[in-house]
Amino acid sequence: MGAVVAVAAVVVGCGPEVAAPAAKPVPQRIFAYRTVHFGQSVVDSTGDMVLMNGTRQVGRTQIGVIATDPAFTTDGRYVFDLVGDTITAIAAATGKITQVPCDGCGDRSLKCLCQAVVPIGAATVAWVGKDEHLMSLDLAAPGPPKKSAKALPTWKNTWDTAKPHLLAGTDGAVLAAFPDTLSFDTGPAYLVTPDGTARKLAPGRTDAIRDAAFSPDGKTVALSGDDDETCATVTTVDVKSGKGRTAPVHTPPGKRCKVRDGYVGDMWWAADGSLNVYYQAKDNDLLDADQYRLTGGRWALAGAARVSQTYPLPGGATAILDHPGVRDQNFLFLDVDGKHVRVEDGVNRVVVPVTAR
Repeated sequence: MGAVVAVAAVVVGCGPEVAAPAAKPVPQRIFAYRTVHFGQSVVDSTGDMVLMNGTRQVGRTQIGVIATDPAFTTDGRYVFDLVGDTITAIAAATGKITQVPCDGCGDRSLKCLCQAVVPIGAATVAWVGKDEHLMSLDLAAPGPPKKSAKALPTWKNTWDTAKPHLLAGTDGAVLAAFPDTLSFDTGPAYLVTPDGTARKLAPGRTDAIRDAAFSPDGKTVALSGDDDETCATVTTVDVKSGKGRTAPVHTPPGKRCKVRDGYVGDMWWAADGSLNVYYQAKDNDLLDADQYRLTGGRWALAGAARVSQTYPLPGGATAILDHPGVRDQNFLFLDVDGKHVRVEDGVNRVVVPVTAR
């Protein structure tokens, strides 16, 4: 056998060496989604959080139907959500599932301080603890959560003292606000750092802030609300100055809405830095909705098919959620490598990592 191997080696070595063509690297097409499959009751209903890399499922875990929407950490290494008082995360690299308790109350009322968990940096997430202190936890090295040195500010509304809610997070800060509609006043908004230092913003909105999203570079935070007497608008706030600029999504700039013209549903930033919303018209009709994108300070149709949301991924792929929120019609597809692949049915929310590039 030794002689045969030697001859083979000589033959292989003859002539000029020709390098084998390098395999084209497959881009990481990471995204996640939440499923909801309703049964006869909440007990019979099911829901999952799923992490994907293109058409390959990386990880999956049951979260039920009473859970927050998934979100990615600022470095894109984990997708996580909150189920009751438990933070559940899936690692993008391995699919490993991590579950850690959230230090908060056990009910789901507005007074529950463990009502939301948001990213605050790298693999770290944050929430509000029982005594209004900011709590943070590194998902890559789970241990006792860290408590901020300062307590977050509360707000004296019309009837009560409201507790702060976390609505969004970015690398090194979170947005705290008071989305409590049981008041005649509009609550303030704060940018809070990990030590609990709170800086009051001046967004200039006239309604309670219900949803927020930071841009990939963390320099801008978008805010939306739910004022029945004005048209649907989104406020973009410069984080450095704290000042906001509000623009109507559907009504042309400069015109006033006599009545509510529609609602801002989902709001998200794409990895390319564009801000997107899912605008629902006609008294919140889920079957009459369009995706809008903010371009040059004005909102315009994003070019997505009617009643669908699109999420660009690396390598020219696109995740497409058809009829989000519409039972038995909310299908998720992936356009990848020239193919239109059906991923799953019963999908209610899609999220993608928006790490700054």
